[in-house]
Amino acid sequence: MTVAHRSSASGTTCPVCGGSLGDGATRRCAECGFSATIDSLGILTPLGVDHSQPNDEVAYPEEGAAQTLAIEDASFWFAHRNQVIAAILERHQPAGTIWDIGAGNGFQARFLQSTGRKAVCVEPGLVGCRNAVARDVEVVIHATLQQIALPDAAIPAISLFDVVEHIAAPEELLAECKRVLAPGGLAYITVPAFPWLWSDEDVYARHCQRFTRKSLTALLEGVGFEVLMANYYFKMLLLPVCMFRTLPYRLLPWSDAHHGDTMDPDDHTPNPVARRAADAILGRELSAIRRGVWPRFGTSIAAVARRAR
Repeated sequence: MTVAHRSSASGTTCPVCGGSLGDGATRRCAECGFSATIDSLGILTPLGVDHSQPNDEVAYPEEGAAQTLAIEDASFWFAHRNQVIAAILERHQPAGTIWDIGAGNGFQARFLQSTGRKAVCVEPGLVGCRNAVARDVEVVIHATLQQIALPDAAIPAISLFDVVEHIAAPEELLAECKRVLAPGGLAYITVPAFPWLWSDEDVYARHCQRFTRKSLTALLEGVGFEVLMANYYFKMLLLPVCMFRTLPYRLLPWSDAHHGDTMDPDDHTPNPVARRAADAILGRELSAIRRGVWPRFGTSIAAVARRAR
C-alpha cells in the first residue's frame, strides 16, 4: 500500500463516526461535525489547532521520535509490550476503534491494525505523525486529544501506552478520556512501575513520575473510571534495571548515569545470546499472562479502566 493511496482513502472517512469527510484540503463530516485540514500525506489536523504554539501538556524529548523509531522494530521491550497488550485485548475486547493517544511513531497503532482492529493515531508531534504514515497507519491526527474537542461519549476505546508518565498532572487528560468515551468504553494504559526505580532513563525520557498499582488505580478512580485490572509485567527486568540504572544513578552522581541525554539502543537490542534468553523468559511470562496469571512485580504496569456512566 503506497502512502499516496493510504492518504486518499483515510482522508475521506470521518474517524469519529465513520461518515464522509468529502474532498478538498479542508474536510467536514456532515454527520458529526468533525472538521480538519488534510495535508499531502493524509495527516489530519483538526480545525482550530495551532501548532505554532508550544505544547506544554506533555514532556517528551524533541529527538525522542527519531531515536525511538530506530529501535522499535528490533526491540525485545516493544515486542513484549505489544504481546502483553494483545493478551489484554483478548480478555477485555474493545467495542470498536481504538484511539491511540500520544501514539508516537504509530508503532502500537500499526500493531493494533495487524490484529484486525481499527486504530486512530493521535499524536501532537509532526515527526511521529509522518512516521506513522510511513508505517501505513490508516488514520493519523496531528493534535492532542484535548485539541480535537470530541463530543461527549463519542468513541468506544482509548489507549495510552506509556503516555501518562510524561504528564505532570495527568488528571485533566484522563478526565477528557472519560468524557469522550462512550458508556462502557475502555481505556488501555501502560506506565513505568515503582518510583524507587527512577534513573537516568526517566530523566532522558522526561518522565514526570513512575507508578505503583495502588497509585495508578487511585489516579484512575479519582477521575471516575472503574478499574477492571492493574498488574505488573516485565518481571525479569526488575533486578537489571535496579542494578545497572537505579543504583548507579543514586550512588554515583559523577558517573554517566546522571547524563540523562540519550537512549541506549543496546538496552533494547542485546547480543543474540542475551536476546534468546530474554525472549525465553518473557515468553514464559506472556504464557502466564494469557492464562490470567500476572507477576507480583515488574518494571511496568498495564491497566484497563472502564467508563461506567
